[in-house]
Amino acid sequence: MLTAQFYLHNALRKIKRNTPESALPDLAKAISLNPNFVDAYSVRARIYYNQKDYIKTIADCSNVLEAHPRSADSYALRGKSKYAIGKPEEALADLNKAVLLDESNADTFYQRGLIYKEQEKYADAILNFSEALDLDTSDKRFFYHRAVAYYAMGKKQEAYMDWGKANEIDFLKSQNTEAWANDTEALQNQHQAKKMMALAHNQVKAQQYDDALLLINQVIAISVTSVEIQAEAYYQRGRIYMKKKMYEDAMRDFEATIRIEPDFALAYFEIGVVASMQGDDEKSLLAYSQAIAFNEGYVAAYYFRGRLYAKKELYTEALADFSTTIALNDTYAPAYFERGVMYYTLGNPKMACIEWLKAAKLGHPQAAGLYEKYKVLIF
Repeated sequence: MLTAQFYLHNALRKIKRNTPESALPDLAKAISLNPNFVDAYSVRARIYYNQKDYIKTIADCSNVLEAHPRSADSYALRGKSKYAIGKPEEALADLNKAVLLDESNADTFYQRGLIYKEQEKYADAILNFSEALDLDTSDKRFFYHRAVAYYAMGKKQEAYMDWGKANEIDFLKSQNTEAWANDTEALQNQHQAKKMMALAHNQVKAQQYDDALLLINQVIAISVTSVEIQAEAYYQRGRIYMKKKMYEDAMRDFEATIRIEPDFALAYFEIGVVASMQGDDEKSLLAYSQAIAFNEGYVAAYYFRGRLYAKKELYTEALADFSTTIALNDTYAPAYFERGVMYYTLGNPKMACIEWLKAAKLGHPQAAGLYEKYKVLIF
């Protein structure tokens, strides 16, 4: 049976192909399968907003916020939508919450500035447009509306300077309109994606995995030209799926990572881990080897490949991998323990006990017991 997560992934692929309208049925199906699926509501809200369907945007943002009341992006999008339907006070309340949760979004300050300007609170408007410009100087709207607020306050010199800067942006656009627009959008998307990935990392550290997924899904939905950001987003989402024990989804994301960035050693390693858990030792072995090919100092990849070799009774290969692990990290207690097992299996109990003693001194919980049990064979 197809899962809600499957339909969300299908929707995100369609959005990446610049056909967001075609993603709506998949998102609806995802929500019908899981009415509490906040990721699907979040992605759909952005599509509705771009379609200027503000009522549906508000409804979907509200569903997100009911489950994740610290989602700054959902407060901001709901606030913008409320402003668009003529509810400035409700919009301002949402935008204020968005700013409290995230002070790095220029558009939120800009939207709040528009409301203050409309309310003739020009000093507050100027303050918010200035905050927006501190974060992004490429958007002429910020200069233009600050100029209007300055002029309304009788500060004509400041107003003329801002209008001049807005016109300068227009002039630069006129020299190569399409390239300027594309470059600006790409830079803005990249900046937003980096910011959201940083927030997602913080959420993961706090074990707020659903909040992190919400952010990463939005990064994937954004048209980002940076290969590094795209690959990192899929990789980190895969890691979260691992923590949530959603192994098939994790595998899909790790494989997407290496399609985007074929030398992403960390993703190969995680593919190895998932494949091993799924009982596919051959795929796991290949993945660990690929991780090592792209990062010859990948300690964990050698160790886990060694364990697989041992499982397949390829003891010499396993011994070599455990020895490489120790050469790269001489405090890696599990590698000493496993190397001891290999020595014992290959008929060298003396070397086995030496390894187990080293592992015990490094804190391995089973090594001391094996050392005590077998040391009588060699002393």
